[in-house]
Amino acid sequence: MDRMKSFCTLHFALCICFPLSTFHCTSLSTYFPTSSRTHCGGCVLRRIMPQSGINKTGGRNAISPPCQIKQEKKMKKTTKGLISIFITYTVWGLQPLYWKMLSHLDIEVVMAARIIWSLVLCAIVFAVRNRRAKQNGKMARKEIAILFVAAFMLGGNWVLNIYAANSGRVIEASLGHFITPVMTIFAGLLFFKESMSRHEKIGLGFVVMGGAYIIASEGRVPMVALLLVLSFLAYTILTKQMVSDSLKGFLTEMVFLTPVAIWVIFNKVDQWNTIFSLKNSILLLSTGIFTAIPMVLFAYGVKNVRLASMGYIQYYAPTISFILGVFVFKEAFDSTRLIGFILIWAGAFTASVWPVAGNMLKKYQKKQEIA
Repeated sequence: MDRMKSFCTLHFALCICFPLSTFHCTSLSTYFPTSSRTHCGGCVLRRIMPQSGINKTGGRNAISPPCQIKQEKKMKKTTKGLISIFITYTVWGLQPLYWKMLSHLDIEVVMAARIIWSLVLCAIVFAVRNRRAKQNGKMARKEIAILFVAAFMLGGNWVLNIYAANSGRVIEASLGHFITPVMTIFAGLLFFKESMSRHEKIGLGFVVMGGAYIIASEGRVPMVALLLVLSFLAYTILTKQMVSDSLKGFLTEMVFLTPVAIWVIFNKVDQWNTIFSLKNSILLLSTGIFTAIPMVLFAYGVKNVRLASMGYIQYYAPTISFILGVFVFKEAFDSTRLIGFILIWAGAFTASVWPVAGNMLKKYQKKQEIA
């Protein structure tokens, strides 16, 4: 114990006198068991006191203890994850326009091209990246099994989105995408023990009421919306459990789906002249870019962001799709659907937007009080 006190005293002096020193409190782990590891007073003081270290630009330079550096790295990953998800949902919101351009082709042909070209693009990027980084990590069997199931959940979701765009059900698809974020929060509670706030519980109630109202009024279950919710929730839950990087995971999913895609192409021999025309070839080739980049960004984002935190960003996609369905594609939107959508929008706002806006307002008020 005396040895530890002497060591901490010396380390305290070093932290205060030499804030740029690489000698920090984790050095204790070399000499003392885990239960004795702690931050010394010097490291604590360095968090709250101006530092005497001068950086290359001539300004003050505060050196953070290891735990703070780790926290900052985690925050950077979270920020990058949020940006990735934002880009993904913006692209997904605009996808009905893209699928309309391919409506003259069979859905299965578009799906097959989407899978094959996504595989080719991801394989090229993966090969270039691994050549530079020299990454050769192998996946565990559990991860491979997860990706196998996730691949077919993703494939089903893709088919539904293309079908909705080409059959005049963009608004119904947007309904499913509006419901998904709130159900994602519930999935976080159910599968990952993430807590639900009071706002999120109220929001979930509004969403359930809105969905029930639409079903009761129309006398049918909006199957496109329901299947979109279930397939995407399943994919999100499975992706959340992955340890391997997002690009490798998505590439593996495409490998699982490619045999089905090749089988579809060879069963469409009578349409090859149409499929492989210059215009259609370019459109089908672009499906790989349109698909692969957002999916890799999403897979990266979902691993670095809490499911509850990413909820409000997901409303970008259905909002864009809803606007396209009503004002561009002129789909039917009567008062019955409007009431149901209002309830769902209220749930989405209560569960995701309201808490974020409230926190921002509190931070602003605190800054005003300090000023």
